[in-house]
Amino acid sequence: MVRTSRVGVNGRNDSRFEEADFQVVREAKLESIKMMSLTNVDVFQRLKAENPNLEIITRLHHPGFNTGGHPSPEEFVNALAPIIGQLQPYCTQFQIHNEPNHAHRYEGWGNTDDDARSFNEWFLDVYARLKQIHPWASFGFPGLALPDPLHRDKAWLQICRPAIERADWLGCHCYWQTPPNGGSVMMADHSGLSFKYYHDMYPNKLIHILECGNSNGQGQGFSTDEGLYADEYQQWLNEVFKYPYIASTAFFILSSPDPVWDSFAWRTNGSIKNRIVGGIGNMGRPELGAAQVGQSNTNGAQPATNGAQPQQPNVVPTPNVQVGTIPPIFTHQNLIDAFYNVAGQLGVGNWDVLTKTGLDVAQLAQNRQAIYQGAALAVLPNLSALERTLVAVELVGQMRKTKKTTGVVNAPDGLNLRSGAGSDQTPLMLLQHQTQLDVMHEAGEWLFAATNDGNAGYVHGSYIARADAAPQPVPTPVAPTNGRWLPGHGRLFGLYARTGQHTVGTFCRRTDGLGCIGWSWREALGRYLESLWWLAQRTSCQIKHRPGAGRGDPSRRIGRQRFWRGWPDDYPF
Repeated sequence: MVRTSRVGVNGRNDSRFEEADFQVVREAKLESIKMMSLTNVDVFQRLKAENPNLEIITRLHHPGFNTGGHPSPEEFVNALAPIIGQLQPYCTQFQIHNEPNHAHRYEGWGNTDDDARSFNEWFLDVYARLKQIHPWASFGFPGLALPDPLHRDKAWLQICRPAIERADWLGCHCYWQTPPNGGSVMMADHSGLSFKYYHDMYPNKLIHILECGNSNGQGQGFSTDEGLYADEYQQWLNEVFKYPYIASTAFFILSSPDPVWDSFAWRTNGSIKNRIVGGIGNMGRPELGAAQVGQSNTNGAQPATNGAQPQQPNVVPTPNVQVGTIPPIFTHQNLIDAFYNVAGQLGVGNWDVLTKTGLDVAQLAQNRQAIYQGAALAVLPNLSALERTLVAVELVGQMRKTKKTTGVVNAPDGLNLRSGAGSDQTPLMLLQHQTQLDVMHEAGEWLFAATNDGNAGYVHGSYIARADAAPQPVPTPVAPTNGRWLPGHGRLFGLYARTGQHTVGTFCRRTDGLGCIGWSWREALGRYLESLWWLAQRTSCQIKHRPGAGRGDPSRRIGRQRFWRGWPDDYPF
């Protein structure tokens, strides 16, 4: 038989270890220890110096977690990211928070569905931020408080699925009690073996049992006998050794300055609990192998896998969007994030997609804000068409966060979104008039822009009304008593309709390339035809085509700065 679970304990919940704590780690022959981020770095250093093979998992703790609330993702990351960097030589695995579902709201949330949804979003934000800063680190979803239904961990496991699937591994807590009249729940799936239903829900996640042990000290009149605990812990470990998806166990707790935890502690201020420590240290342990998911056990036991198969990539449909050639305007961090997110969608290792192109995430991370100057996405090797499309979509999403400006398509007949900067480039799609765009780059007269639904390519800038365009100066019109002045300058081409002494309509456009005054030509022609119909219903009319500046006609004066358009009182248009 080969086991995959390392034997460990939660370290002292204090900034310092005492000498007896190091003694317990040695005598129990511990292979793993879960530390607190508040513990001084020199403790980590000594632990690894005494046992270089000791696995350390660190719980990331922030003082802002309490019944009154929790720190924001930004506050949490700003406080913990520097500590993670200091611990890199000794620890690469980190637990993000602990028991957020506790019914008494000790850890900033509670046990409700709304709490679970809130934590799910919080975790995803924190995880993304930490991965950007420390891509080398492994971050796990925290162990949840037991039992269900008091703390509703099963509901949380469902609601927090996006966060758990994004996490690098899944944490779990396993506690049990042994009442005086018997009936221990140590081997019950809802208590001592709760990891089994975690695995049922997430068969492709490695599980670290981050807290475990007998909690009789929290029961009324229950035995806290050291011998009882020692026997149970060895029995429980021998059962856990049968499950190849368990990567480690961490009994609660090595020691604590708070006597409330004395019933759990392997060492109190008085002495070491030698029956527990010696029993764990001297028990027979099968050979240690690497933890795996989706594998049957090696000794004939039947863990609850529900027939789970080894991890397979997710089936992801090709996005229904069009993306043209992306200009070299994105940063190393944009590229890291894009490949990382695609790996998450495909259900493969975090850097599997990136590394098979020949890119080095560590090298990119050395200068995160530098503009990427390597091979274009279109020619990066070893990517499938789906992978290349997914990365392109993610890159566009990253760049839209820092877009130059916004704009609106000003083309009543529609505007081509093209694959490159030029009228000879392949049209990707036709954008409708008034389509909103995020403008990310200028290439001469062409703009690289994206629609709200993720399509991205090049459009000609003359057809985009940009938010950052300087406003044109507009003279203040002075309206006469029987009409109104409209601003305008440049050569004009005019159409007008008259009935008797009234000017029914003057319809104009510029011919000097500066844009439209009043209506566009299409709108003007439409209104002109409507006017004909209206006049035909009421009177005979004279329709004239008028080129030039229209001198000598006082009823429709046109000047260099403005022209006048007058209407009968009952004109409906």
